[in-house]
This record gives sequence, C-alpha cells and structure tokens, in this order.
Amino acid sequence: MAGGLEKGNLFRRMVNLTLNIIATMAMASGFLPMLSWSRLEGVPVPNHFNIHGVVDGVGDRGILLTLALVGLGFYIIMILAQCFPQLINLPVPAHRESVAKDVKRDLAAQLNLLITLLFSFGANSTLSVAAGNALKLDMRFILADLVLILLCIGVAVFRIYRK
Repeated sequence: MAGGLEKGNLFRRMVNLTLNIIATMAMASGFLPMLSWSRLEGVPVPNHFNIHGVVDGVGDRGILLTLALVGLGFYIIMILAQCFPQLINLPVPAHRESVAKDVKRDLAAQLNLLITLLFSFGANSTLSVAAGNALKLDMRFILADLVLILLCIGVAVFRIYRK
C-alpha cells in the first residue's frame, strides 16, 4: 500500500509541476505586449471593458505593464503557497491536516495556472484591441476561467472536509 501512496504523491507532484510550467509560460506571455511598447506611444489603450467586453475606458500603454506585473505578483504568491502550504489559512480538522497540506499545494498550482492565464489573456487581448485587431474582449474566456477557479476551490474544500 505504501508504494501506491508514493505513486499517487509522485503523480500529483508531476501534475503540479506541469501546471506550474504552463503557468510560467502563460505568465511570461503576459509580457509579450511589451514588444510593441514603442509603437504604442500615444495610442489609446483600453483600460476597462464592460460586461460585454466592449471598451468603456482608455488610457496609456502603462495598463499593459500593470496587467503583466500584477499577473507576475499572483504567480509569485502561488509559487510561495505551494512551497509553504501552512501559510494558507483554511480551518482544517486536526485529523485532516496531512490531506489538507496536499490539497493546498494542489489548489495553489491550479490557481497559479488559471490566474496567470487570466492576466496573460487580459494583457494580450488588450493589446489586440488597442492595435485594432479585435473590436472587443472575448468574455467567454474570462467566464470559463472564473468558473474553473470556483470549481477548483470547491473540489479542494470537498477533498479537505469529506469524511
């Protein structure tokens, strides 16, 4: 049985590593709009979209850097949460503490990917709208990402509190 548990832990660690590698690529792609930085001088860049994805506020190109840096901040926080799961403050029954540690690591890896995808999408879609390649933000991606975030949280809570 111990071999089965070890295989399960190895599989979970490999899944989390894969999620983190993809999250790293997503986070890095959030900085791709910086390649167009000099061409965006004086171009009105969307800084707010309404619920339908239509631009309802514009500003300067700094919003692209802001999105990328905030995404990087979340990325760092989620990596730290995986390294130090005890810092995630969830009330956990004492008999579920060992399970909760793994669940917290898994949740942090999942949220790392989903949040970095959200910020990368935001930065790159904002650039696309600013460049005139798109008329509005595709809200379906944001909605799907938010649903997945809530689903991951729900599964984590279920894993911790199931009998």
